[in-house]
Order: sequence, then C-alpha cells, then structure tokens
Amino acid sequence: MKYKLVCSSSEMGNSNTLRNIEFTRMRIVLLTVVFLLSTNVELPAQLTRHKSVPAPGNLVLFVQAGGVVAGNDFSRRLSDYAVRPILYLGAGFQLSKSMSVRLSPYWGKSRNFQASKSSSTLITGIDLSANYSFCSNRVTTFFLETRITGMYFGYKVEESSRIVSEGVDATFGYGGGFGMRFRMGRSSSLTFKWHFILTTSDKIDGFKDGLLHDGFSMLTVGYEWYISALRGMRF
Repeated sequence: MKYKLVCSSSEMGNSNTLRNIEFTRMRIVLLTVVFLLSTNVELPAQLTRHKSVPAPGNLVLFVQAGGVVAGNDFSRRLSDYAVRPILYLGAGFQLSKSMSVRLSPYWGKSRNFQASKSSSTLITGIDLSANYSFCSNRVTTFFLETRITGMYFGYKVEESSRIVSEGVDATFGYGGGFGMRFRMGRSSSLTFKWHFILTTSDKIDGFKDGLLHDGFSMLTVGYEWYISALRGMRF
C-alpha cells in the first residue's frame, strides 16, 4: 500500500520556525565559546611558575561535555542542524612534553532536517587519539589532535510526527581537532576544543543524499587532571 503525505503551509511554517530557533541557539553557543577563548585568564602568582603542559610520565584523566554543532552531512547548511549534547570520559598518558595518547568512550546525539523530514541519532563510540601541544607558556597551551574511532549508532527519520525509517548500525571513523588548554593549578587544566569525525557510513543521519560518508563536528569544554606515575603530583 502506498501513502501520500501532504504537508500544510502551517506545518511547513512550524518546521521553519523550529529551524530558526535551533540555528539561533547554535549561534549563541558559538559566540559563548569564542568569548571564553578570548577571555584573559590570570592565575595566582604561586601557580604561574608551572608549565601548562603536564610532564612526561603523567597519567591524564579528563571529561569533556559540549554539543554536536554540525552533522551528520557537511555538505548541508548549518541551519539544517540542531545542537545536541555529547559527553567524553577518558584517560591518557603523557609520552613527552608535547605528545600524549588518549582513550575515551563517548555518548551523544545529533539531529538535522531535510525538507519536511527530521532525523535524530543516538551515538555511542570509543576514540583512540594522539594529542600534540605547542605554543606553551605558564598559563595556556594550544594543541592539535588526531583520532580513530569505532561507533555504534541508531537513527530515526520522522515526517509529520510519523516514523518513516529507523535502524541501527556500526561504523569506523577518523578525525581531528584543535583547542586551547588553561592551567588551573599544579595538577589540572580547563580545555576548549573543536573537533570532528568522518565515518565510513552514509546511514548515520538516515538520509541518502549529500556526501557519501557522514560526519559531524563538536564544540566541547573539558577538565583534565594530571597524576604522575613516578612522582605523585609533582611536575
């Protein structure tokens, strides 16, 4: 049996209003992060003698929380996406003054729109990443990151509050990012990061158009704790 779906002008108007609201929220998040990154952070004098990069041999424990701000298909407009939460928990090891390796599971959501349809996706995965720090001083340091990831996801596509398709799948991906680290004390830092993931699947958003391989990007705020495996909390 075939079904023919007809959307009224009021429904289309509600859809456009929802997109405008979500796009406004996304711009507010982006402006907030830019403001935080441009804020001058001053640490107490007794802390500024310590470098903002942990010493070799330190274990790194971290948590990151933020939003999926573009995804799943980079070929579409930013206004077609809604900001949805994502959470990272992980641990790593500082190999040298500039290089560390990290392992982190993550959980998140993404949501986007296409004409009268909307798609929502639940994501669970695990990252293996390498973090390279540079331009370090007593307060801040910049870093670059590259990663490989395994991901399990479930998607649902709706039209006029009716489910038209849904499914679950697994995929592999790769990506990278960059950010800034603010030293908060002898053994912790506050981090701001933009990062992205490109996958080998075209099913994450439930839509078949756009790029052959889906992906998404994220803005996150995090906190890191450093524990020396050799000398306690010393750096």
